[in-house]
Amino acid sequence: MKKPEKFDVIIAGSSLAEFSAGIVLQKFFGKNTAIVTGIDNNKSSQSIDFLSASLFTGQMEPDSFIRKISNYLTDNKLTWEKLPSVYERHFYPKWRLNLSDNLAAYMGELKKLFPKDKGNIDIYFRDIQHAADYTSFFLLRFILPPVLHTVSERFFATGKKFATLSVEEFIDSLSTDKNLKTALSGQLQNFASCRESTGFIFHAMNMMGTLNGAFAPKGGPEVMYNQLKSSYISHGGTLLESSTIDEVTISGKTIKDLSVINSDSKTSRLKCNKIFWGMGMENLPALVKDEKIRTQLTNLSPVKEFVPYPILFEINFNDAIKKLNSKGEIFRLFPSNQADADEIPQGCNLYPVYSAESTDSMPDKYIAVVFVNGDDPGTFLQNEKNISDLKGYLMDMINLYIKDFGGCISSVEQIIPGALTKSFYINPYGTVMPSTGKIKTQLHKNPYRLNNLFVTGADLFIPGVTASIMSGITTVGVAFGAFRFFRFFRYLKQQANKKVKIKIKPLKVKRF
Repeated sequence: MKKPEKFDVIIAGSSLAEFSAGIVLQKFFGKNTAIVTGIDNNKSSQSIDFLSASLFTGQMEPDSFIRKISNYLTDNKLTWEKLPSVYERHFYPKWRLNLSDNLAAYMGELKKLFPKDKGNIDIYFRDIQHAADYTSFFLLRFILPPVLHTVSERFFATGKKFATLSVEEFIDSLSTDKNLKTALSGQLQNFASCRESTGFIFHAMNMMGTLNGAFAPKGGPEVMYNQLKSSYISHGGTLLESSTIDEVTISGKTIKDLSVINSDSKTSRLKCNKIFWGMGMENLPALVKDEKIRTQLTNLSPVKEFVPYPILFEINFNDAIKKLNSKGEIFRLFPSNQADADEIPQGCNLYPVYSAESTDSMPDKYIAVVFVNGDDPGTFLQNEKNISDLKGYLMDMINLYIKDFGGCISSVEQIIPGALTKSFYINPYGTVMPSTGKIKTQLHKNPYRLNNLFVTGADLFIPGVTASIMSGITTVGVAFGAFRFFRFFRYLKQQANKKVKIKIKPLKVKRF
């Protein structure tokens, strides 16, 4: 048998989190890494979690912390288009809501819709900032030794009481108005993951991320993926694209090697010191051939949470789009005024995609995301009538709420998993999303108690661009230690020649 190829770190999955970890390990720490994408291009039902949620993010101002990391990861070759000041427009049957980077205007919109809850809305935004501050400590908990937790927590004490609250618990403590609850919990780019028991701390992190405005990557997901891919390979990384993991070999409490089927259908073995797993923790036991070990892992597996699964459509326009007063806002179309017990899975989200070559402020197309039940997305995707019905539903919603926009559409085509580029799709099967329980306990490595396995991707953080990037980088800190990890952030600060900070507009609201 051919001798296995040895790596310092093998990274399973090819989301933003996995590429972020791989590039930092190659470029800054000098580790020898391999990324196994987990994609089989011959099977359209196979998917990975490249973007995990949406095509836009906050915190991408040129002097922001996350922008510096993005520039570092892509060798300054990926640019970001700032969306309009009113960057999102939400449509419900009986009311509308505009999301703006002007906090006073945004709060004013909410207060017009819910005048009886003006004071509660003030409390909400006050506490959102406190909870968002506490996310800094949440990140440190993954990286710092436990002995330092109590000391570091003192710096973020104002948000501690929100750490274990769910969004639902917090909003229920403010108001009994179900419409207000829907507006407050459903306003994020990660709407589908704002389900029952989503930690308020995660909700706060995403909310504060867009208060300075929203940004979209120039060229959309294809350009973003290609820039990350190019950077990773140029710094010595091994990218096994169109490759799938056939078997995971475990000895004792250590993963010894992986058997990988490559794009040429040949099998190779990869040996590693550490492995970063970003393909959904639920998928790991099925890849272990030893029945006894597989059973042990399955018994340790966390409870599976079936989050809504995204079906994607590419929307292209005719020349009539130029006559509309549309500047590239995100549109969210909802069939009901009130959320279900956990979320509105049938909400249609339309994200702008800006051409990498164009300097026009108008997007050249949109990508629509329609969520379906996540219990068995593979079976759903195999039925062509399901896709046809979903496409019809999407067009009905567009024509109902933004009819003029619908009249400019020239084509709507499904983006088949793995087909936008060789390696692009959203949200892997079997992902266990973060919930309140993640904040109560310290996730040192993984639920399977394997010494060299480290969790990354959507199993570590709620989905989204910022959270995915931080997930990958945080995994580096967990695997290689806090003090070596902080060298990377000191390096970014020195390169910028000024203080690295996350810019958040101060909230001028009454303190209760």
